[in-house]
Amino acid sequence: MRKLIFSILLALAGDAFADSAYREPDLDAPLFNTAEVALAPEDRSRLATNIAAYIQRIGESAPRAQLDFAAQALGIALRLDPENRLAALVNSRLRRGLPAPADDVAADPKMVATDLHLHARAAKRAGGEDNGKVAGYLLELAAAIDPNSEAIARDLAFYRKAGHAADWSFVPADP
Repeated sequence: MRKLIFSILLALAGDAFADSAYREPDLDAPLFNTAEVALAPEDRSRLATNIAAYIQRIGESAPRAQLDFAAQALGIALRLDPENRLAALVNSRLRRGLPAPADDVAADPKMVATDLHLHARAAKRAGGEDNGKVAGYLLELAAAIDPNSEAIARDLAFYRKAGHAADWSFVPADP
C-alpha cells in the first residue's frame, strides 16, 4: 500500500513539474567554444554567478517572456561556467516549477549589466569567432537587464549593424 501511495504521489509531482512554464535551455546545442573565449575562468565564473543571482528574482509564475529570458541567461551562464553552483540550482528549480532560491545578496541589475557589458567589450577586442559570439550574447543580456544604458544600447547597435545576431534557438519554442 505504501508503495502505491508513494507511486501516486511521485506521478502527481512529475505532472506538476511537467506543467512548469519554464523551458530549460538546451545545454548541448553548440553556441561557442568556451576554451577559445578570451575570458579568464574566474571572470566566466563570476559572470555566471551574477547572471544566476539576477535571474533568481524571477519566480516560476513569471510571464512567458521573463521565463524565456531566464532560460536564455541561464543557458549562457552555464556555458560560461558549466559547474556554476548557483546557475545550476536556479535552472533546476525553475525547470521543476519551484521558486528560485532566495539569496541574501540581491544582484543589482545595473551592476550585472555593466559587468556583462565590460566583458563583452573585452571579448570583442580579443577577436575571433567564439569571442564575437560571446560578446553578442553578453551584450544582448546586458541590454535586456539595463535597457536604459546608452553605452550598452550603442554597442549592441554596432554589433547588430555589423551583421551579427545572437542565436537563441537553444531555448525551446512553444510545443
